[in-house]
Amino acid sequence: GTFELISIYPNPSRDYIQYLITSQDGGAITVKVLDVLGQAVLQQEEKIGAGTIQMKLSTAHLSNGSYFLQIISPKQEKQQQQFVIEWISNNQ
Repeated sequence: GTFELISIYPNPSRDYIQYLITSQDGGAITVKVLDVLGQAVLQQEEKIGAGTIQMKLSTAHLSNGSYFLQIISPKQEKQQQQFVIEWISNNQ
């Protein structure tokens, strides 16, 4: 089946990201956030239906920097995209 991570927004982000995925069959997916060293800083399971779905993920615990959102389909297909967390500092 077709499985694709379409987009992540807002990017740069702060306390959450939303992402669009499309899946022909749906099922249980694994959602991971990886840091630039490839270490998983967040991992959770989600169930999705068939079609194009918008999902929301809290990133409030992440520090400034670049991360990768990785989605693993029920058939172990991997899709990933980069996103940036950019907290605005008050002492500019």
